[in-house]
Amino acid sequence: HPAITAQAFATMEALFGHRVILGIGTGEAMNEVPLGFPWPKYAERRDRLVESVKIMKALWKGGFVDFDGEYYKLKAANIYMKSDVPIVMSALGPKMSKIVGEYGDGIITSAKTPQYINEVIFPNVAEGAKKSGRTLDDLLKVVEIDLAYDEDYDRAVKTLRKWAATLINEMFTTDISDPREIEERGKSISDKELAEVFPIATDENEFIKRIEQYFKCGFDHTYVQINTFDDEKAFSLFEKKVLPYFRK
Repeated sequence: HPAITAQAFATMEALFGHRVILGIGTGEAMNEVPLGFPWPKYAERRDRLVESVKIMKALWKGGFVDFDGEYYKLKAANIYMKSDVPIVMSALGPKMSKIVGEYGDGIITSAKTPQYINEVIFPNVAEGAKKSGRTLDDLLKVVEIDLAYDEDYDRAVKTLRKWAATLINEMFTTDISDPREIEERGKSISDKELAEVFPIATDENEFIKRIEQYFKCGFDHTYVQINTFDDEKAFSLFEKKVLPYFRK
């Protein structure tokens, strides 16, 4: 129940201050179906998420709250700690981007291409933000960049194969939950298609260029997930050559 989440994050903010951020999304079947939970269609998951945001923000304002939603109810619920936890919402397509713009404090998305961000994601976030009297600039914008590093390019590509299925839309819209089936479907994605979305490189230059593209799109923060067979070499490359570039 979102009220339990609201209480947990209000407690964390009381302990740790304004470093706490709540990230939420419509979920993935792989994380819920194996636990025996049903997997509703996107429209229901979206509407549940919106109700959840409304409930959490109402509770954080303080006072006793009643809420009679389609999926969640509150009856004189009160969290005895006011809070102001930013809610950063996940969006990968145009519909969810509008929802994020209207209800979220920020967006987190995964890197596809700068063109997709500029032509699909951000315009729809801006449209949603307008409904709540805000602009795109009022929202925190975060992008996840999954990348691969190895001194041998072909080995670097192999480290990314496990993420290939994330480029198939049905992985997020259907009830496919068995990781073996997901991995099998990912085989339909070519190495070329992987390289178009995920930075794959043997040195720092390609990483710097690709990360910089997303800052130019207007993101406030990027975070990288490094896929590699040699963690120490990859971390050393970023420590000594990639991060210093962006700290200039």
